[in-house]
Amino acid sequence: MWDDWVLATLPYLNRHKILELGHGTGKLLLPLHKSGVNIFGIDESKQMGQLARLHLQRNGYKPQIINASAQYLPIKSDWFEQVVATFPSEYIIDVRTLKEVERVLQPSGELIVLPYAWITGRSWYKRLASWIFKITGQAPEWSNHFDKPFKLMGFDAKVHKVELESSELPIITAT
Repeated sequence: MWDDWVLATLPYLNRHKILELGHGTGKLLLPLHKSGVNIFGIDESKQMGQLARLHLQRNGYKPQIINASAQYLPIKSDWFEQVVATFPSEYIIDVRTLKEVERVLQPSGELIVLPYAWITGRSWYKRLASWIFKITGQAPEWSNHFDKPFKLMGFDAKVHKVELESSELPIITAT
């Protein structure tokens, strides 16, 4: 399920120069590399950087991965056409992160965020997973205000509800 959720952002990633914040193991980096995108990844975790690097190298790609914080991006201004973050922690709504995203995006750039997933399947284990996600705060109730932090920073943000086989995803696009 997790990989399907992350990969659900692919239709929104349609530019050539993209930065992924919090790339994790590189599940999104690989298909973007394969499609010819000039993709860079940033993660604060050195361990995730190593895992993503290995994942890409095993598949024949040279990783462009940086160990850094999203609040202090070591990248020149107006460099990326899109920035993407899947399942980010609270750092994504930190004012410093949003200012940095705005700085590294080109004037016509776009931020794509997948903050949560809701499991909607009816099997007992999917209902259990859904309940666990709810009580741990990993899947809050649906709100049309997921875009509010981005709007407060001056982004024109929209929430798109994406339905998969047994889950629903809010994907935020912000320009």
